[in-house]
Amino acid sequence: NGFAVSYDGNTQLDDISALSEGLFVEVEGRLDGLGTTLIAEEIEGEHEGLDDDMDDTEIQGMISSYDPGNNTFVIQGQQVDASGAVFYPNSLVLADGLIVEVEGYIVNGVLFAEKVKQRGKKIEIDAPLSAVGNDSVTFTFNGSYVVVQISNQTELEDDTGNPVSQLADFSAGNFVELEAFEDGSGVINAKEVEREFPDDIEIEAPVDGFNAANQTVELLGISFDLSAASFEDGNDVNISATTFFNLLSIGKFIEIKDTDSNGIFDKAELDD
Repeated sequence: NGFAVSYDGNTQLDDISALSEGLFVEVEGRLDGLGTTLIAEEIEGEHEGLDDDMDDTEIQGMISSYDPGNNTFVIQGQQVDASGAVFYPNSLVLADGLIVEVEGYIVNGVLFAEKVKQRGKKIEIDAPLSAVGNDSVTFTFNGSYVVVQISNQTELEDDTGNPVSQLADFSAGNFVELEAFEDGSGVINAKEVEREFPDDIEIEAPVDGFNAANQTVELLGISFDLSAASFEDGNDVNISATTFFNLLSIGKFIEIKDTDSNGIFDKAELDD
């Protein structure tokens, strides 16, 4: 699919004796520091594609050629009809570029989805809540707000000894660890909210924009000043601010931390 893969004599080959043009394979490994090349640890020969008729199948990848009128799209070259599917979360809005997992059956080469689940990297926020609504929670950073939607599929948990069963059990000031996905329309939907004892304030999210000269990044629509921060690459190795910003790109996930809860984010790390 046009993604660069690097391999050498240490790469394990399974079910194939050697690589050749046109061979269909599955590759496992890790991304390089730029996030543009996969360093292969194992390359395994695979059967190409799916059969034209299958009772039970599952596929994961990025949506392309999305037709909102018919709720159809293509994933890894496979045509998918999601018009009768149940979405997880139920607030999921399909769009090109969204990473999903599809479960269903194939008839005449078309995968009729029974379930479509959002996948890909999660947004994570560890911070105190500034407000709790009927179906959302709000965080405040630098005077700006991040609103996260809560649905009946959101897992609500507690690690402080005060059990929760509904959103009303949370209140402003509660420190929470929240995992969420952006649904493709800009809405952030919570997968899990867990009340915790206060700790470092952390945000892990894709970069919306950045300014290397001012050492600022934009996450979740909010600008954060990193001029007082220390920087690490995806392997927890200290790097300079110049190197950090040179490695940034729109959409790349990073994690920033305010380790003493004073409103100044003093650590930034590239996601591995």
